[in-house]
Amino acid sequence: MTAEEKILRGIITLLRTHILYGLTLSYLNVREVEAVITRRGLRILNTMGVDGVNLYYNKEWVNTQDEGKLLFVLAHEAWHILGGHCDPFYRKRMFTGIEDALLDEALDLEVNAFLLEEERMNMPEGGLYNRKYNAKEWPAERIYIDLKKEEEKNGGKGKDKNGESGDNKKGEGRIDEHFTYGDAIENENETNVEKQKENIRDLQDKQEQQKQEEQKQEEQKQEEQKQEQGQQKSLEELRQEWKERTQEIIEQAMKKGQLPNSLKEKLEARLYPKKDWREELTEFLQFDRVEYSFTPCDRRFLYFDMAIPDLSEKEKIEIVIGIDSSGSIDNRIYQSFIGHVRLMLKDFSNIKVTLVVCDAKVHSVVDLYDEIELEKIEFKGRGGTDFRPVFDYIAKNNLTPNVIMYFTDGEGTYPTNRLAQETLWIIYNKYRKIDVPFGRVIEIKD
Repeated sequence: MTAEEKILRGIITLLRTHILYGLTLSYLNVREVEAVITRRGLRILNTMGVDGVNLYYNKEWVNTQDEGKLLFVLAHEAWHILGGHCDPFYRKRMFTGIEDALLDEALDLEVNAFLLEEERMNMPEGGLYNRKYNAKEWPAERIYIDLKKEEEKNGGKGKDKNGESGDNKKGEGRIDEHFTYGDAIENENETNVEKQKENIRDLQDKQEQQKQEEQKQEEQKQEEQKQEQGQQKSLEELRQEWKERTQEIIEQAMKKGQLPNSLKEKLEARLYPKKDWREELTEFLQFDRVEYSFTPCDRRFLYFDMAIPDLSEKEKIEIVIGIDSSGSIDNRIYQSFIGHVRLMLKDFSNIKVTLVVCDAKVHSVVDLYDEIELEKIEFKGRGGTDFRPVFDYIAKNNLTPNVIMYFTDGEGTYPTNRLAQETLWIIYNKYRKIDVPFGRVIEIKD
């Protein structure tokens, strides 16, 4: 049996036993290579890898693997596709960037832990696994942060692998190469490394000739812009394709009863990421008829693909914030609420906040223009929960805020009639999902 036949047989097996992985791999071109020419240079392929279009494999390595271990690696590759690990936009948004060895390590640790602990599959020698990073509690984002801390503690030299016992850690390398959408620039099925190196030299010669050609600077600039726009469009098309494919794959796996709840939650979180209250508030501000500008904007939020507008000096945005001070809100939760308000005052310029502390009645009202004034707030209340006094206060005092926000656990009496303004309920409740009669709900963990 050839290496390609072993892979195709493995995909067919996964279609029967783990349709989620089998369907994902069925969309890819299976290609035998010893190296891949990418935009970052020649990448030697010793095992396997995916880039959203191709499933690359080294035939010598495939021939050394038994069926069980090959199925593990095929499922591992499918995970990279389903988890968005090949999407450069995802890698930049969730982590530090595309080329990061710790990021690749974190992604492999998450995937391998799930396949070992949840799917009970057999990992080949060399795969990364650490019992500390169990599948239930450690997503890749959290693993990445922990690895970063270890690296800093060790003086930038990375994790001290000798400090961990053999029982807790398997493997010192990776069982695949990591690629991203649009990474490969060589489409021919070349298996000879020297031939591919020659292709690179030819490519470099052509690029040098292009540089030597006399062209007008404006024409060259326009051509580069066209190429960049074309690549961005291609990446976006591939990203959208995999989003639609993943939705279809989830549906098929659910029909077959082959989708664990833990994996379903991970995939849905990837497909439908939750917005935090600052993103929701940004949307409110963007649609409000108040002058503002996105240049300059808060650069810290560009990392999260979110632009915070710089509001005009001509008019302020008015926000009324209710703070629940009832008996179910302990001091830790209250301080968390205040911390979120402090962040808002830092992140949004030129806003006026009227903060109302209330349990079953209003205890204090303070106008805030900056975070310093938060020191004026006194935590009074600890009685029952009634949201109506805050809305009554707004109506009686003829306040016309652009947005009404309420930090609460959601357990209380709601108004029967809503006000004209948009309402955003920011709810901390570990025990149950809260349904509100109007407005939007944003759940926070702390």
